[in-house]
Amino acid sequence: MLESLRRGFRWLILAVSMAGLGCGASSPPLGDVAVIEEVVRIPMLDRGQAITLEGTLFSRDVPGRLPLIVINHGTPRNAADRANPRSRYYEQSKWLVEHGMVVLIPMRRGYAG
Repeated sequence: MLESLRRGFRWLILAVSMAGLGCGASSPPLGDVAVIEEVVRIPMLDRGQAITLEGTLFSRDVPGRLPLIVINHGTPRNAADRANPRSRYYEQSKWLVEHGMVVLIPMRRGYAG
């Protein structure tokens, strides 16, 4: 079961990456929109203890509810590659926001703030 979930996440990341490159299926953008990028705190429980994860939320200023896409990224193997603590996937996120979605990129425990 866990392996099938991992495969599903890999396909999601691939689809999002291809969309950012202009290779995926495309719907017309919803006009020239300003992408809002903000750091958010995500409360969670870990073995009964309340902790907070940090994440980056990309959205736009429009009324109503929008679909949420969660980009669950990996961790670089090389510690030197982890110097930038925030994975942003800005181009992919911008494309998704321009096409009517909200994007959340949570940081892994032990990274970011």
